[in-house]
Amino acid sequence: MQQLYIYLLQQDDNTSYDTYDSCVVVSDSEDNARLIRPSTYQTWENNWNDWANSPESVTVTYLGEADESLKLNEVICSSFNAG
Repeated sequence: MQQLYIYLLQQDDNTSYDTYDSCVVVSDSEDNARLIRPSTYQTWENNWNDWANSPESVTVTYLGEADESLKLNEVICSSFNAG
């Protein structure tokens, strides 16, 4: 079974209303975690300025190993700043 980890993702590119400032995700590596977006409706190619402008702008912090019940690329929780 593949080992999964929990990461905190944070961004400060877009800090206005209707943006995400952070989320906690499950991934197999820091590099792959950086590619996860808190909103499943957006992609890096179709960015509505609700998250970082690029994966390189995302700060990734390792939090620990994931429980077996969690899934790869799952967003556990997110912080959304509604306007």
